[in-house]
Amino acid sequence: MHRFCFVWLLTILACVAPAGAATGGLDYPATPVQPVEDSVGGQTLRDPYRWLEQDPRQSAEVAAWVAAQNATSRRFLDGIALRAAIVTRLQALAKVESRSLPRRVGNRTFYSGRAAGDEQVSLWLAVDGQPARRLLDPLRWDAKGRVALSGWSISPDGRYLAYGTRSSGSDWRSWQVMDIASESLLPDQLRWNKFSDAFWSADSRSLYYTRFPEPAMGSEFTAGNRNQYLARHVLGTPTAQDSVVYAQPETPDHLFQAGLSGNGRWLVINSGYTGGGAFVGIRALPGGPLWRPFQRSERVGVSYRYAGARDDRLYFQTNEGGRGDRVVMVRADQPEAAPQEIFASDGGVIKQAFVSDGLLVVTLLQDAADHVLLVDADTGKREEVRLPDKGSVHAITVADDRASVDFQFTSFARPTAQWRYTRATQALLPTWQPAVPVTPQDYVTEQLRFRARDGKLLSMFVVRRGDLQPSSRTPVLLRGYGGFGLSSTPSFSAEDVVWMDMGGVYAYVTLPGGGEYGEAWHRAGMRERKQAVFDAYFDAADQLIARGWTAPGRVVASGASNGGLLVGAAITQRPGLLGAALPDVAVLDMLRYPHFSNGALWSEEYGSPDDPKMLRVLLAYSPCHNLHAGQAYPPTLITTADTDDRVAPAHSFKFAARLQSVAAADVPVLLSVVEGAGHGGGGGVSQAVQAGADRLAFAAKALDMPAPPITK
Repeated sequence: MHRFCFVWLLTILACVAPAGAATGGLDYPATPVQPVEDSVGGQTLRDPYRWLEQDPRQSAEVAAWVAAQNATSRRFLDGIALRAAIVTRLQALAKVESRSLPRRVGNRTFYSGRAAGDEQVSLWLAVDGQPARRLLDPLRWDAKGRVALSGWSISPDGRYLAYGTRSSGSDWRSWQVMDIASESLLPDQLRWNKFSDAFWSADSRSLYYTRFPEPAMGSEFTAGNRNQYLARHVLGTPTAQDSVVYAQPETPDHLFQAGLSGNGRWLVINSGYTGGGAFVGIRALPGGPLWRPFQRSERVGVSYRYAGARDDRLYFQTNEGGRGDRVVMVRADQPEAAPQEIFASDGGVIKQAFVSDGLLVVTLLQDAADHVLLVDADTGKREEVRLPDKGSVHAITVADDRASVDFQFTSFARPTAQWRYTRATQALLPTWQPAVPVTPQDYVTEQLRFRARDGKLLSMFVVRRGDLQPSSRTPVLLRGYGGFGLSSTPSFSAEDVVWMDMGGVYAYVTLPGGGEYGEAWHRAGMRERKQAVFDAYFDAADQLIARGWTAPGRVVASGASNGGLLVGAAITQRPGLLGAALPDVAVLDMLRYPHFSNGALWSEEYGSPDDPKMLRVLLAYSPCHNLHAGQAYPPTLITTADTDDRVAPAHSFKFAARLQSVAAADVPVLLSVVEGAGHGGGGGVSQAVQAGADRLAFAAKALDMPAPPITK
């Protein structure tokens, strides 16, 4: 456990000096200290940079400070000689064609994707086998590429297209409806939707969508979101007349998802701490009573997720009631009958499951990689799809005759491609692959297993070029996540490939707090056990050092969101381990996080600072509260986005201000704030390439790495 003197920490927080000294040729913008005192968990704490919590689009003072920080960062980053070569290689890997799996409706085939060189994903339409053309082009909505397609759905009668859009990377989505034949827009527009898609009623006359109450003007990107509800919109009517189908005022911070059974008879609602949780409600349409087929559990992490229906049989994947995850079936025509187990994972984790005409398709997570099983929902007979590599599976579809299964697959050195598994011959062949200038056989992936200091068995993927022999001089880019029960599996990243092309090793460690090994693994890294996540990350780095594959000062910590919190903890707890640090859209102020945008939703994961016990835990590792004068810190590039309404940029602003004030004069500490982007980007491929080039160039300069080979 990272230890500190509680009283001494409070004193340090009250004595923060402004940043402004020259550092490695940099003149940081002056950052005024304007302390605010808070009573938190029975303690009085001073926050020196509270003023940086303001939205830069609303505060001229913060906007000027951000602009000055960006100018300083650009002078430094644009002056790195090898950055241009990194941009060229990233563009070659990223500006390529991409496609979703096609969906056929009558004589029309739809898919989403980018043509080579496109900034944003378009929706494409092919009729009667003719070449596909763009049906929706985001550049027509915004020439700067800041509006993105975010979800689409064809009505059951094939007449209408509902599609969602997001602006500047915000999580907010607006939905519109198009008459497909005429390609004309209906006047209907649905707003204030987040985190779930709109879906059609069986008669194609209305749309269901989850939404939040409209936020106050000017607070759209900063206010918290509570009291989500399910609404129904009838085409051609004002949205003010949309009916409330379902709401949970007793649990205002819960999120939920909803969907219709294939026959349109049953409305299914999941609700819980992060959506798809312990509560399930089923309602017979058009207006029957709500039926709850499962006993409601208050245990954090219990999950039921709808997996499809056959007539009156409804299927759910759950982590409750067995050894490992299961798929169970309930009969809506026999509500008194107990749920029937259809599939048991025998200790494994079900990443996704769905039923298609009696065939249960299960994506099973085993040892941090995906596996696909086809299960007869009546007999239980299993059939495994042999995948090309250890990797990730997405967007599975089943042929109408159940003779074949199509899916997307990716791994560390394999860009996302489309594959078809033919059941009769057990043949697996690619049906579409992007023209990406990378050869998977040039890269080697190893999966290491080792014990953490607390005895947990950890898994770490280590990837490198086959012609690289790691040594103590080898730079290692080490990532992890370890939070919210989310699972990370091998997938392609242009940024990681360029890192390996420059002679680095890429490593990803599976950490407690994630979902790769089930809910117990998640709970092992929550709340008062969060330090175990950081310790496991440090143990992974120490394992690579012990094997002679790198050395202290040659490790680059990189991570986003909750993974950025991990990087912040590495900076404050093991600074000597790192040669550079790259926290991106990171959670960094653990005392103020509930006050920013959707931060209140995370209290089950991190614990509340209003709880005196949790306050001590949070203060022990909160990166913003554990930076001290006199400590040597690594070169750090802090990146965020001005429209991030999931993790507020204030986390990064305050951390940058504090770190700049205490870092050594010859160590660069940069803050780069992307304009017109959100938590997952949103500004198009070029924006992502430039941000990736900044990170790679900064790390390469810090570790004296060569430029990547130029491949166009």
